Amino acid sequence: MEAREILLKQLRQIQSRADVYFERASKEQPERGQFSYIDDSDPDYYWERLSEDTKALARAVVRLLMELAPEVTKSMMDTPFLATTDLTEFGHAVKSLRASLQLRIYSHWEADVLHDEGIFHGVTAAGQSYNSPQEPRQAAAIFSRALGTVQRGIELCAPIPTRMFGIAGVRNSITMLEGYRPGTAFIMMMIDPQDPSLEDVLQTVKRSFRQFEIEAVRADDIEHEGVINEKILEEIRTSEFLFADLTGERPSVYYEVGYAHSLGRRVILFRKTGTRIHFDLSHYNCPEYANLADLEKRLKSRLTALTGKRERTTLEQ
Repeated sequence: MEAREILLKQLRQIQSRADVYFERASKEQPERGQFSYIDDSDPDYYWERLSEDTKALARAVVRLLMELAPEVTKSMMDTPFLATTDLTEFGHAVKSLRASLQLRIYSHWEADVLHDEGIFHGVTAAGQSYNSPQEPRQAAAIFSRALGTVQRGIELCAPIPTRMFGIAGVRNSITMLEGYRPGTAFIMMMIDPQDPSLEDVLQTVKRSFRQFEIEAVRADDIEHEGVINEKILEEIRTSEFLFADLTGERPSVYYEVGYAHSLGRRVILFRKTGTRIHFDLSHYNCPEYANLADLEKRLKSRLTALTGKRERTTLEQ
């Protein structure tokens, strides 16, 4: 099956789950009388009236959408006859889908030159907004239209064999970039020589990968200049596996994870109990760990699922 057909299949799965979500969301909205007040200034007016189970369903659909979007973007970029305007339209459609799932309205506007009878008064900047609430049935209709835009974008993509790029759900969603190195992993996490507990986390992660015959390194294991330079970006591009610990909420770690996602790469995310996740990654699976033993257990379980292998025992090592 070619990659385009797999992407369309994933899109149909998103549509199916979204249909269930919007139906539930509609049923959970309270009946309104003719003069019922709606607070249009509260973007979460409808969202906050949903049950936690229904909210969880919406978040699950958003995660599927965010896994699909980078794959479609890369496929569109690899299609010669598609232009920047096609990618822009696709991006607006994805944002509209995400906003609709959160029962908000996504809107955007281009820059506008202000003038009167030939006199220049200035320029209003381009922008976008998610700040208006949206009733579930209206959200479902907008979602359907935006999904049609995404589908047309996929259908326009040139046929590409699945081996050429990662497909969400297939072993770590590996992007087969030039220099790809199987059996390697890159660790993205806070680095602070004054905090010895971080070294314990690092060694736990490295040991876990090693038990699956994967050599993991962190930025300070390679030659670099102390900043996010090309060498670090190359590690992200070419390593088979990517691991990120969001503990500490460091901007550099978020930047590295964002760069990985822009390549269509899936990142194994973890965080220490109590760590806040910022909005851009709030819809991704990022389990908490209570201590080092808990982290090791959870990471080994994830690697077993991703590699299809069992960890090596002490005797095998």
